Amino acid sequence: NERELVPDLIVSSPAERALSTAILLGEKIGYPAKNIHTDGRLYHATEDEILSIVRKFNDSNDEVMVLGHNPGLTDFVNSLSGDLVTDNLPTCGIVAISLDVGSWTEAGWGKGKVGFYDFPRNTSGR
Repeated sequence: NERELVPDLIVSSPAERALSTAILLGEKIGYPAKNIHTDGRLYHATEDEILSIVRKFNDSNDEVMVLGHNPGLTDFVNSLSGDLVTDNLPTCGIVAISLDVGSWTEAGWGKGKVGFYDFPRNTSGR
């Protein structure tokens, strides 16, 4: 866990590959599989649908990890950060975005700041 990923909540699409990735990731960072929430709306979600899901997170969760699908997730990351982070978030790619908001309801386009972006075949180390 070199990036200090310790989410309060992991939310995943119920699709087999996304959920199995969430479970493996949870094992790696010490997050119990039984605590992973699935949300069927993440399957084939657009960026606006993902934002709608994020805005409904409980404010008791400061750090949330969302596992979903492209192209919606790539569009979401780019719109939330207000910058072109990637033209295609690769399988098992991860982007950490911080939001300077008091509530998840305030999440919106351009309000996020990218902390890091990484993926399995990354050789740049960014």
